[in-house]
Amino acid sequence: MDLMTFRTLSTVLLFAIFLGIVAWAWSGRRQAAFDEAARLPLDDDEAGADGCPDGPQALAVGRIYERAGLVERATACYRRAAACDALEVKGEALYRLALRSRRERKFGEAAAIWREVVA
Repeated sequence: MDLMTFRTLSTVLLFAIFLGIVAWAWSGRRQAAFDEAARLPLDDDEAGADGCPDGPQALAVGRIYERAGLVERATACYRRAAACDALEVKGEALYRLALRSRRERKFGEAAAIWREVVA
């Protein structure tokens, strides 16, 4: 066996291993386990709005919670970010709170938040 044959066989073998890993990762049987592992950081009870040292971080964590479907935690983070002194952060947090209220059909609450955004 010469060097070129060895390199060719090792390349083919590594490519087959790569395809096996891809097939394993994307198989439907693993989906539940991967979804559970993906939610582990979001299930931490100590984190959230109280764990954020400032408004911008609370806003960022709120966005993550909202994308994950954890609406109550997202709302708490947005309320913490709305208390921030930075106008961009406060405006974005109030905007997201107003949208959340509107989606929950709390139109009076949404209108009050929009008034605060405009003011």
